[in-house]
Amino acid sequence: MSNSYAARSARAHAGGGPSSGSSVASSVTMASHQQPSAARPHSVASVGAVQASNTEAQQAQLLTDATRRVQEHAYYMRQAMDSDDLPVVLDRAAHMLGELSDQHHAPQPQGGVGPPASASKKKPVLNPKNYYELHMRALDEMPNLEEYMISVTSNAGAPPSASSSKPTHTMVSLYEAVQYFPRAVPRLYLQICAGSALVRSGEVFPRTILADLIGAVKCVQSPLRGLFLRHYLLQAFRDKLPDVVLPPLEDDTDHPVEQLISLPEDGPTEGNPSLIGMGIVMDDPDKKKKKKAHEEAKKKGTVVDAYNFVLSNFIEMNKLWVRIQHMPGEGKSRENRKRREKERNELRILVGTNLVRLSQLEGVTCEIYGKTILPQIIEQIIACRDALAQAYLTDCIIQVFPDEFHVETLSTFLTICPKLREKVNIRTILQSMMDRLTNYYADELLLDGDEQKEVKDAIPVDVFDQFDNCVRSVYKTRGDHMPSREVVRLQTAVLNFSLKCYPGNMEQMNNCLAICEAFLRRTTNAKMKQYQQKQQNGKGEGTALILQMPGHDNTPASSKPLSFWLDEAAIDALEKLLSIPLESLALKVLELDHYSSLLMFLPWENRRHVSIIMLKALGDSGQALQDIDLIQELFAIIAPLLRDEDKGNDDGMKDDSSFMSGNHSELFGGASVASMSIADQSEIQGGRNNVPIIHLHEEQHLVAKLVHLLHHDDTDINFEMLTVARSHLSSGGPERLAYTMVPLAFAALRLLRRVLQLEFPATVQDNGDESGDAPAFAKSTDCRQVLGFLQQTVAMLGGSDTELAIKLFMQIAIASDNCGVLAKANGVSSHSSFSSLAYELMAQAFLLYEDEISDSKAQLRILVTIIGTMLACGNFSKDDYEALITKTAQYAAKLLKKPDQCKMVTLCSHLFYTGEHDDMSTYKKPQRVLECLQRALKIADACTMASPTNVHFFVDILDRYVFFFEKENPVITHKFISGLVALINEHMENIESMGRGSYDSSAIMAAQAQYRQILQHIHRKKADSEFAQRFGAKTVSIALLDLFDLILELTNDVGQWKWLRSMFVWTV
Repeated sequence: MSNSYAARSARAHAGGGPSSGSSVASSVTMASHQQPSAARPHSVASVGAVQASNTEAQQAQLLTDATRRVQEHAYYMRQAMDSDDLPVVLDRAAHMLGELSDQHHAPQPQGGVGPPASASKKKPVLNPKNYYELHMRALDEMPNLEEYMISVTSNAGAPPSASSSKPTHTMVSLYEAVQYFPRAVPRLYLQICAGSALVRSGEVFPRTILADLIGAVKCVQSPLRGLFLRHYLLQAFRDKLPDVVLPPLEDDTDHPVEQLISLPEDGPTEGNPSLIGMGIVMDDPDKKKKKKAHEEAKKKGTVVDAYNFVLSNFIEMNKLWVRIQHMPGEGKSRENRKRREKERNELRILVGTNLVRLSQLEGVTCEIYGKTILPQIIEQIIACRDALAQAYLTDCIIQVFPDEFHVETLSTFLTICPKLREKVNIRTILQSMMDRLTNYYADELLLDGDEQKEVKDAIPVDVFDQFDNCVRSVYKTRGDHMPSREVVRLQTAVLNFSLKCYPGNMEQMNNCLAICEAFLRRTTNAKMKQYQQKQQNGKGEGTALILQMPGHDNTPASSKPLSFWLDEAAIDALEKLLSIPLESLALKVLELDHYSSLLMFLPWENRRHVSIIMLKALGDSGQALQDIDLIQELFAIIAPLLRDEDKGNDDGMKDDSSFMSGNHSELFGGASVASMSIADQSEIQGGRNNVPIIHLHEEQHLVAKLVHLLHHDDTDINFEMLTVARSHLSSGGPERLAYTMVPLAFAALRLLRRVLQLEFPATVQDNGDESGDAPAFAKSTDCRQVLGFLQQTVAMLGGSDTELAIKLFMQIAIASDNCGVLAKANGVSSHSSFSSLAYELMAQAFLLYEDEISDSKAQLRILVTIIGTMLACGNFSKDDYEALITKTAQYAAKLLKKPDQCKMVTLCSHLFYTGEHDDMSTYKKPQRVLECLQRALKIADACTMASPTNVHFFVDILDRYVFFFEKENPVITHKFISGLVALINEHMENIESMGRGSYDSSAIMAAQAQYRQILQHIHRKKADSEFAQRFGAKTVSIALLDLFDLILELTNDVGQWKWLRSMFVWTV
């Protein structure tokens, strides 16, 4: 190793022999020059020559031929290894590796006759992908070659034996010998292989070999060959790099060097008095030994040599990688540039491997990384001025180095972002770094105790400010050239980082939204000015700007929505930005100053998506809505869920007074009551604007849940909140109103119960004592206003779901009647106004029934509800009650199907005899009860004639007869019950005689079970002394009939006993 690499290389190219006179080097050089030309075919891996447009077939053929030659040389090389022929091994290895070199530098055939092959015709070459395959195939043989080199030098220090004639070699001599091959690329591959074996042998320190090799490979400046050569250099020494950290020596600055005097071996004595008492510092022998050991270790190599070697290799490889795009010979067409860019992208991992190796050095500390390694990498990234290289290498830095390094060196790393090319996507770089820090923070939060606190403190408080300043620097550098979509995406990444690492920091989130809004408004205004200028100049649609704007027309720029000036990608990015904070903040997003403003940049459909996410988050949080201004803003944001885009209504919501009319308005202190007709409801009609029905259901269910979150302890504020909600919900059209008005009505009913307790408190305590004076009602919202609100709300529902509206009218009528009862109990003189409202509500329900309900099943359901409501209300005036029940009986008699008529007429009988017998305040018309039951019997008889299974109608009517008989209805006597029992028995006998198999046995069995229960009830009443007299005669007759039935079941003479039973029934 006495000669430098430059001197040896110069002698090799001049034809001189090795200076050391090594027999190994001489034999190698001789074998190399005496190799026949046929054994050294020209290489096809040239990347510096002008390349032709090769087809895939040509590339496949070239790769096949080159691979065959590599395999051929590898085969002969292994044979030479088996025969221990070192010169042939090295020569075959050189020719195998020569397939990776430039064909124009290959030696010419002996005699030098004829021009070089490249001068006569330019041959096609391998593309980078195929060159990589050939490279890997050749390098598969290099480990075997390295092991062979070590084996032939393993006995170099042993004395030669008489029995062995084979020469022994040292690794140093072998390392020098391989450097005399004439071709550069195979020579350097062999030198790297021999250098790796030399380091393994321990004859030379790694530091020396690394310095020698890093200088040697500089002679290959072909981008592709040099890139793969350096990659092999890194792979060969990946496990041989020195990774030792030397501790620093003790500081000697307090003791000048000129005062350090070595002591004699026997120390200070009387013979050397000048050193005693002079105050001169003597050199410590232990310290001298440490210094000597430190120097010895430094000669072997430290981690400094390792990372300097890798950094030097990385810088050169990056330069070669960037130069691939500038290789001559293919022209500069768009297709060629794209292909070359694709090839470079496939080779990027070769450069990134250097950074991976740097991150694997255990001796590299955070301080070394921040002060030495990272600045050099950043400097190289900025200097290369290549977008692909800058994007890939910055991503490599983020991915390969530890999180702790990023935390400490974040400010240094972020300085690179404003200096990158405009084609580099800054957002992906910053987002990757944010994700690393976020995941690091989230994972370490699982730790307990002091470690958790240390990790939390590891992320500085100003990390967000660092990212924010970096983003602002990027905006300042790139200006308006930065696309809107990238600005929004970048702010989305920053906002997401803030939500994860600084949850609840409203200032940071508002800062992100403010930057985004300012940029969008600036770019939007610029586009509007350009648009107006083009219109004024008469260029209109001919310009590229206008063509890029969908939906262009001649409308003024100021009339177009803000979303018109954004592209689809920017709109999608903005929608994502506005959706991210909803999950964690829910309704708190309305506290962000710029949130609502940014929503205006979204089209109607995208705003609808954001509204859905907002309502889902709000429903999951369960947070009550108590601020009216906040509710106004919320409903303005979710407007796409409440109405269609072409609905209009942008100038303000429709005033609630437009729904207020009616005859009883003066009774409610200005809160007039609606009596909305179907024609009036046409004003609130609207479609769903092509929203799929399944999506419409999902959206309106979310809106309905929102209504239930409106609550306030103050009833006046709660009523105002409901009024605001209805003003927004009323513009939704029939399909939406069917979902939204119902929860609004029930929310108002809930409020009514609270107001009722305040306005009409109970006058009797639980123990029966009269309570003291109730506090005066001081609220501005009373029961009349709430009832008026309810009536208006349900009136809007009439055109959407008529049956549901009728049932809600019934519910409100019951609530109004209860208010009248409590008002009367509290001595309120105007309590009759509540019964008037209840009557009007019932009248509106009857009108809807007549005009809208035509389905027989729906009519049956509604009539049952009406009858139940009438029985629940006890505060109607006599005239109002008679009018309502008469109308109900008429509806029952006009039903289309006879069975339905029978059911409803039977139920209507309860409307004419309410309350107890001695309660004179209730309505009682005994004769009308009998008329209803007799009419029901006629209808039941007709139904039974059509089908005997309808006998259950007679059983139901019998049940009513017994009920009214117990209520002491004077016109209902026992003879009616006895006769009906006989009639039912007769029908039962007929059914038995004809056989149950001919009819629905389940219906007949159910009728018989009900009939037996009625008879058992009569038997129980007979045992009651209060009812014994009234049930006596009838009970005896029924008991005898039961006796006859028992005999019929046990006797064989059925005919005779049936005749006796019939005679008994006739006698009774």
